[in-house]
Amino acid sequence: MLPEKIPLSIITSLPPILGISNFTIEQIETLKDSFKLQLIGFYEFYPPLLKIKKVKYKNPLKSQRDIQILYTLSPYNPFSWIITLKRISSPVVLFEWWNVVQLPSYLFLAFFLKKRGVRVFLELHNPSSHETIPGEKKIFNRLVNLADRVIVHTRASMVGIRKKDVAVIPYGYYKCSKISSEVARKALGIPMDAKVLLFFGNLRPYKGLDIMLDGFLKLAGKYNDLWLIVAGRGWNDIDRYISTINSFPSDIKKRIIFKPEFIPDNQLGYYFGSADLLVLPYKRFDSQSGVIMLSICYELPYIVSNVRGLTEFALNEQLIFEPLPDALASMVQNVLSEKDIRNVKKLVRKRKKMYTWVKYREGLLKLYSEVYD
Repeated sequence: MLPEKIPLSIITSLPPILGISNFTIEQIETLKDSFKLQLIGFYEFYPPLLKIKKVKYKNPLKSQRDIQILYTLSPYNPFSWIITLKRISSPVVLFEWWNVVQLPSYLFLAFFLKKRGVRVFLELHNPSSHETIPGEKKIFNRLVNLADRVIVHTRASMVGIRKKDVAVIPYGYYKCSKISSEVARKALGIPMDAKVLLFFGNLRPYKGLDIMLDGFLKLAGKYNDLWLIVAGRGWNDIDRYISTINSFPSDIKKRIIFKPEFIPDNQLGYYFGSADLLVLPYKRFDSQSGVIMLSICYELPYIVSNVRGLTEFALNEQLIFEPLPDALASMVQNVLSEKDIRNVKKLVRKRKKMYTWVKYREGLLKLYSEVYD
């Protein structure tokens, strides 16, 4: 029989530059109802050559909501792995997998935790990391084999995982603070009568910003009230996108708001509040979209490209387009009609019932009980 408060250690996956952890405040608060949590994070993540800002914290970091995270891990410091191993206190550890950088430390910790009789859960946000190294798949499979249970967020993420015990547990939608369209558009300098498209998130090549820009160019020449917001942390092709935008006619270029930077939580409402439609023209995808979870919270309609994984979150089959500029332009033109946009908003509101942190917690509880049957 499980105790009323079940001990669970969680090694968070995202680097501290992206916020308190990959576990959002509401996610942690929901888990705390059933679990006695120990949260462990990375105090540094990317190597200096990538020129991505590092943020180092003292241990422990305490949030305003009395949530403590022990930032004891570094991907490049084996001594930090030993320190973390000694600090882990729960009989089950949930590893949040996001990036190939985590492989050495995760393999070390999982191996020695198993030696101690600790059960290992491996949660895969990206079954294939965005940055790869030669031989990664073979090493990654060793980590998968060490896990007692593997967790993914979409059915597409199950493909290629050599493991029988794989559970699909979707994330909940992210909590948000809404800002009225009037206030949001005034802050960004967008006319109230404009139709506004939003492209949001890390500007990685696979997300199809080139498709978005080409599709917008096709539409903006026909509709002088159409605007585009591109907001999210730049990666490594920013100059190419800037060059593309600068090549547009001046009357179209001035209707593009380009913010290639990390958008803090207190600014999200301005971008989602200004938009009429979120567009995700991804070229590939197999995880759960955090951008869609934000869109659901803001009740912002969205359309997705026809790629594996992303289509699982489509509002319906009619709101899926091929990842090509012409297909994107055609879909946007249809959806932005007044009648269609009202119907799509209704579909978004229904999604709030599908993606909740309570359901995520119940999924973890089920797995926890299975390993102790």
